[in-house]
Amino acid sequence: MRLIAEHGLYRPDYSTYLNRLTQSYKAQLTPQDWQHIAFGYWEKQLYKEGALAYAKAPPTAQAAYRTARGLQLAGEETQAIAAYQRMIAAIPKQQKRPSP
Repeated sequence: MRLIAEHGLYRPDYSTYLNRLTQSYKAQLTPQDWQHIAFGYWEKQLYKEGALAYAKAPPTAQAAYRTARGLQLAGEETQAIAAYQRMIAAIPKQQKRPSP
């Protein structure tokens, strides 16, 4: 099922495989598996599921954004705000340049 999560995006029953994988085998999934699952949910416009999966994927700027945005699109306003705040806090502050 991991192969289907990674390569089966155009299968008509793709979402069913993702659901089964995340419900029955979540303890066995690696962060990279979660990355593939999250991408699949996002592409199928299942944003809440995608957001929850991106939260378990390797920490990247894209994963942080899609976690927050997916929660927002799913109507989870309080969780989305918290996710956006975590994303902003994780951005390193740039050093100020001296004035010319």
